Amino acid sequence: MTRHTALAVIAITGDTFETCRRSTIPANPGLVAWAHLYAQCGQAVAPIRSGPISRLAGHHALYQREMLLRHGQNLESLMANEALLHEDLRITGTEMYVLGDVAIPQVQISRLRTFIRHEFMSQRIYGAARASVFRWSLARRLLYVAGSPPIPILRVSRSISDIRRTGRGRTLLPQIIPVMLLGTLSGAVGEALGYLMGARSRDVAGRFEIELDRYAFVNRADSSSPKAPRL
Repeated sequence: MTRHTALAVIAITGDTFETCRRSTIPANPGLVAWAHLYAQCGQAVAPIRSGPISRLAGHHALYQREMLLRHGQNLESLMANEALLHEDLRITGTEMYVLGDVAIPQVQISRLRTFIRHEFMSQRIYGAARASVFRWSLARRLLYVAGSPPIPILRVSRSISDIRRTGRGRTLLPQIIPVMLLGTLSGAVGEALGYLMGARSRDVAGRFEIELDRYAFVNRADSSSPKAPRL
């Protein structure tokens, strides 16, 4: 954690914070990259005011060690998909913060096919871990599968709200909507399969391949533009 980040954390949360996240700006702002950013991290895209937040996006989050250790044997599964960890924090009433004064450039996938594939794998892993960690019965899994069709519309609607909140409606809407729908539709299918059948090892491996070197999954236009520092 840099001194700037540490000071921002203390200023917003005092010294008692358990989890917070720096805000995000795109390092490669093409249309697919914007879609990926808002689909993943819409709630934390800059500009945003520092303060409590109800939904905390993954990546670049800061956690107190003691808080993480409270999760015991579930910690590995929760950290493999931080959205699941944040859901657990909401359930337990843990207050989460976003740091609007500390914005991190984040490289996003900008190849459409990779974006769709990544959404499928990530959401399948999420669905499998969610059902396992929270020990869902078969009946509850089937209930969530039956309720999955509206998920893409809900996710895109949230993203549109975040796009407007950050003042990018004129440049991104409506052309970003079809791209986001393709990604979130793929994600909804993956999530449903995760509830029913679990996650495959190749999904886990494929997701980590992308996450560990996103520069390998950007399009030609983004490859030729100046790169953000690897953080």
